[in-house]
Amino acid sequence: MKSVYCLVTIVSTLATLAAGRVTLEVPGYATVIGGYGPSFVQGRRYSFFHGMYYAEPPTGERRFLPPVPKSYSPGTILDAWIQYPGCPQSGGSEDCLIVNVHTPKLPGNASDPNTSYDDLLPVMFWIHGGSFTSGANNFYTGYKWMDYDVVIVEVQYRLSALGFLSLDIDEVPGNAGMFDMLEALKWTQKYVKYFGGDPNCVTIFGESAGAASVSFLLLVPQARGLFHRAIAQSGSMLADWALDARALQNGRSIVEETGCPMEPKEDMVACLRTIPAQQLIQAEGRANGKDRKNGGLGFGGCSPVIQKAGVEKLLTEEPIKLIEAGAYATDVPIMFGANQEEGIFVLGVLLGDYIRPNDLEFDEDFMTHGMIPAILNALGSRDDTGAIAKTLERKYLTGLQLGNFTEMMPGLIDICSVFFLKAGGYNTVMKHSAFNPNAYWYSYDFRGRIMLLSAPKPIPKGINHADEMLNFWGPVPSPIFNLTEITLSKRMLQLWTTFAKYGNPTPDGVEMLEGIPKFEPWTLEKKSFMSINADWELQSDYTATYTVMGDPYRQQKLSEDAKPKYQPPQTFRRYV
Repeated sequence: MKSVYCLVTIVSTLATLAAGRVTLEVPGYATVIGGYGPSFVQGRRYSFFHGMYYAEPPTGERRFLPPVPKSYSPGTILDAWIQYPGCPQSGGSEDCLIVNVHTPKLPGNASDPNTSYDDLLPVMFWIHGGSFTSGANNFYTGYKWMDYDVVIVEVQYRLSALGFLSLDIDEVPGNAGMFDMLEALKWTQKYVKYFGGDPNCVTIFGESAGAASVSFLLLVPQARGLFHRAIAQSGSMLADWALDARALQNGRSIVEETGCPMEPKEDMVACLRTIPAQQLIQAEGRANGKDRKNGGLGFGGCSPVIQKAGVEKLLTEEPIKLIEAGAYATDVPIMFGANQEEGIFVLGVLLGDYIRPNDLEFDEDFMTHGMIPAILNALGSRDDTGAIAKTLERKYLTGLQLGNFTEMMPGLIDICSVFFLKAGGYNTVMKHSAFNPNAYWYSYDFRGRIMLLSAPKPIPKGINHADEMLNFWGPVPSPIFNLTEITLSKRMLQLWTTFAKYGNPTPDGVEMLEGIPKFEPWTLEKKSFMSINADWELQSDYTATYTVMGDPYRQQKLSEDAKPKYQPPQTFRRYV
């Protein structure tokens, strides 16, 4: 994983290195000096601006609280050419609340009387993934998007306990990272037109934790009007890991790991505000490592919460209640999706952090009777009678050898795919369709040659979590990408940017690339979804694909059982 990310980062950096600098006046903010780069296919020159602060450093008394908007003295000139580090994780600085902007078309400088802001482009506001604990803008660059008429804005936000620790007190209320995204959207509304972007046509999009963040922003009233479309790749607030249901308990565990006093409250807060950032990040890592070894999800103190404290609160109700009641941004067209074998990554985490540390990989009794209950326990699902576990066993493990982890893997991958990543997003689309006809679901089914995320053996390779990312942000064309992969990337980029412009991925009257079928929205009658592969196909009923890994093994077993059994010759039959 690290080697691929390093490759992507190096290539991204090289792709933006070009002769010449560009100076842009941004009234009310600063004058920023960026650079030029060539686009993915056409080599079209575009402008990039890195490291523009939208908020003051969230340190001292500002730590854990909503960000304070960044302000500069009149006449300030900013160097926006180099890439900046991310927010604290294995490294990084707390002074990290920045946006990057990539644009194929600058209107000109505000002081030029000939500059016009009439012909503005759709804006796509990217929220990176990384389990709410990792990720940075320097993993991404807009050069692939710059073949299309869109402006890309990328946001960095506080991660781990710095962004999501919640102790149910006003000083540490939770959701700081989500407040960061909200502030960056406000920055975008104020200033994106100077970069050629239309503030009235903003699409928020993200992957994994970034997709859950997209789903979160759909729910909170403070974000209304700041964006107009939403794309979520492999994530939703209806997924259990996206919401810390035990925020106070998990928060206290992290505080204990820091060594800060729990009482009195004033001393605890003072300690948490002054402890080095890396020490706090490491404390969160230890607390969640123990949680995963004990069978938990390991997202405590580093995911969004239902706020019970804070001067301003974002999420105050269960996401499912808001969605079913239509008490959210129902007017926003959405396109959600997932990768075919997402559970490869999830099962790899379970294997590495729970199964092996507890010596359960070759425990036949556990694998037969305890594995599915362990998954349900991690999700926080009660199953006192064992009925749910039995139902899942019948659906996902029939035909597979129980008690043998390797033989059970196809079914276990399906279970992890569905319950950790697929079902939440798909349910969001289904429920959204009751309020808005523009609700789309896709399935990424392309088996590429490069995987961003690996899993420990014996878990197989497949169409894993994050694999679609290379089509949007990955390395340059051949020899790394072959013709099939380049074609796939171009189709997906066109589909995403068309949705950003129209709220419909294949609107009537818009010429799409060859091989892109008409993408119908999800309806109760048709249940349409788009299968994205080397050959695209509109299909029906995504839930029929929930057993995609295990089905071939079951079919093979059935075909073997159906073969004629050996019959001895008639002469010997009476002796057999």
